[in-house]
Amino acid sequence: MPAGERFLMDKEQFSREVDYGMAMALLTEMLSAGLISRQEYSQINKMYIDRYRPIFQYPAPAKGSESRQETNNYP
Repeated sequence: MPAGERFLMDKEQFSREVDYGMAMALLTEMLSAGLISRQEYSQINKMYIDRYRPIFQYPAPAKGSESRQETNNYP
């Protein structure tokens, strides 16, 4: 799409974008927690792209970002 051109998204596409975003947020958390490998992340992401057909796609997290340490500020 040329710069400055507007894109109108219908409700169905918007819903798919939201669903894909939520699925990817959960998938990224699973990778960060060590529940899935980077290879599994990529495979599942491809399945989600096929299912939701998003316009906007999540890039794979940078290597090393999956070893997140929890910080608990609760008493």
